[in-house]
Amino acid sequence: MSYSILKMIVGVKNTGSNKDERIASLSAIFGPRGIKTIDFLAKFDNLINSQYKDYAKKFGYPFNVKVLAFMDSKGKALSYSIEVDMPSVSYLLKELTNISKLSKKPGTNNNRVEEDIVEKIVDIKILTRPLLQRDKLKKSIIGTLKSCGLDVKKIKT
Repeated sequence: MSYSILKMIVGVKNTGSNKDERIASLSAIFGPRGIKTIDFLAKFDNLINSQYKDYAKKFGYPFNVKVLAFMDSKGKALSYSIEVDMPSVSYLLKELTNISKLSKKPGTNNNRVEEDIVEKIVDIKILTRPLLQRDKLKKSIIGTLKSCGLDVKKIKT
């Protein structure tokens, strides 16, 4: 008998979303692997309510979820674990600003992002990275923004 580990990355809406809509969107992914969608959503909702409740109420963005499934030889999940991550920097940037499209080449987009937007993104991303230093996370986010063709405008105090 052989076993394997399957890693799936799934976007899941938070607990405020329509339950039928959530089940329908995940059933096609989990059903063939033997994971009951209702059980997954119950586990997911408990995780969100225990660790990210304030974030989910305030922002309501979809969460990136990594599902690590321990599979049997027939492709059915014997057990699984859930890891929650925040949305990508580019997704958060689009949500927090009026920028609709980002450049694929650095330096080609003339948009500027104010430093307070960067701070808001840091506040969101640090929820799932508590051991990471705030200034290092900020530098990483600024690097991502530069690679999307954006400059960060410092706020004068």
